[in-house]
Amino acid sequence: MRQTRSLFLALLLLVGAAGTVRAQARADQARLTFGLGLGFSGATDLWSIDGQTLLDDGQVDTASFARSVRPSLGITFLGTYFPGQHWGFVGSVHLLGLAFEDGCTMRTSSGSGNNAEICEDIDGATSPGTTVTTTVGALYRPLPWSDIQPYLRADAGLVLSQLSTIRMRGTYTQPGVDSLVDYFVFQDDHPASIHPALALGAGLTAFLSRSYLVRLEGKDNIVWLEEVAGTVPVPSATPPTVVDAHHVFSLTISVEVVLERRRGRRY
Repeated sequence: MRQTRSLFLALLLLVGAAGTVRAQARADQARLTFGLGLGFSGATDLWSIDGQTLLDDGQVDTASFARSVRPSLGITFLGTYFPGQHWGFVGSVHLLGLAFEDGCTMRTSSGSGNNAEICEDIDGATSPGTTVTTTVGALYRPLPWSDIQPYLRADAGLVLSQLSTIRMRGTYTQPGVDSLVDYFVFQDDHPASIHPALALGAGLTAFLSRSYLVRLEGKDNIVWLEEVAGTVPVPSATPPTVVDAHHVFSLTISVEVVLERRRGRRY
């Protein structure tokens, strides 16, 4: 998380520095582009809950559970259009990932080996991310005729996920048959979700050739996700939940095809 924030701040400093340079010539302007990018998304805490009951044939323990978003790679498809020199529009589909990492800490010990095994199985468990954001927004470039063009960006849209943010499962060994049994601490009957998403970003673009440009962008992805808000008395029950905003910082580099451009002047 700290590393991603540092990269984002460094990118903003580059944007500010570029704004102080006076262009000696008028470079080409990209008016309409489509491209593909590869990005890195940082980590953030998702939710934590204390005092959750674990049951094992009359033996009762309590434990603390937590879930966080771990760093992951993602893919972005985007298109931009500038009807004027400074202001433009952007639309993107961003595979944000949101891969999870879980944690568990036992708070009491009744002597149940199964409860301890469930907690140990959950602690450090990871799952892949399948979250996608679809957004549209506005771009502003203060130096439209420079060779390297800094810009600011603001988006709004939706975050779509097929992976539950609240379902949590551990396993223990069935006595006598040596097979694993699933134990759902929290259940979720409707894992798919659609929630709002916002994004604020800054970046730089530069022409690679007459028909291609490269884009480097740092972005604060603000996504609303479901969180566990309370405990359940029995396993495999759906817990109380809330939907709250989370900040996921990303750094993306993309290559785009320039479908239309304004010609610059050299003098």
